[in-house]
Amino acid sequence: MIGSQISHYRLTRKLGAGTYGEVYEGVHVHDDELRVAVKVVGPALVQDARFVDALKRECRQLDGMNYANIVCFRELVVNDGGVAMVLELLRGQDLHDRLASGPLPVDTAVPVVEAILEGLGHAHAAGGLHRDIKPGNVYWCDDGRIVILDFGIARAADGTQATKTGHMVGTFDYMPPERMSGSGGTASSDVYAVGLIAWELLGGRPVCPRAHPVPLGPRRRSGPRTRGRGPFRQPLHPLGLSASYTPASLNSTATVRPRSAQAADAALPRAPASTIATSTSTSSVRP
Repeated sequence: MIGSQISHYRLTRKLGAGTYGEVYEGVHVHDDELRVAVKVVGPALVQDARFVDALKRECRQLDGMNYANIVCFRELVVNDGGVAMVLELLRGQDLHDRLASGPLPVDTAVPVVEAILEGLGHAHAAGGLHRDIKPGNVYWCDDGRIVILDFGIARAADGTQATKTGHMVGTFDYMPPERMSGSGGTASSDVYAVGLIAWELLGGRPVCPRAHPVPLGPRRRSGPRTRGRGPFRQPLHPLGLSASYTPASLNSTATVRPRSAQAADAALPRAPASTIATSTSTSSVRP
């Protein structure tokens, strides 16, 4: 793909790959200063006409979500049997990479969670769902902005041939119980994933590691433990993040959780005069 052209952009380097395809940096053929991220959707999805139609609908909705905490959508390209999304190019690191350095102090973690909920709240108010919220889909920009990636594509993939052959849309570690039972999920399903991210930001590692997939549902029924052995052996902070917001978001019954990101954001305790620090990495560039 390197050197090929999609729309007005020449692909110059590969930035990464994920569940739904590969991401490249693109440079405008008539302006070297104009750079974007180009997500080339994987062939298994492109071959499904239902996915392509669904992605077109999702991109129309994404085009109207002009919000600082949601990656900016530029263009959907469908031609010659290929599908690509042209997106804003971001510089920084995702939360998954940031967490490799350890947990965050609460006065940093709370504004990060708040920023995620604000972005999701804007989407939920417009009728959008994410369906794959996880640290790897939340980007910490060098300028301090927190941006949600991969909006629309997980929802578009639901119900396609790929999912009907045994592949579940979303990431298992951040999936609520109702999604594991086959439900399409609601806004509260996104809220559940943010609750897991909140725990991970403060504890430094996932609540339920991938090495133990079977007991995920039962272990999450009342939220992660706060005492005993493991990453949450101490109360997380006197602000009350562990005592109020997170268990509510992680309730196994979807109707008991905050029903939208706006409701979850209202329940989030605020750290006085807290700000989000800029990213510590400038070496990675992703969409």
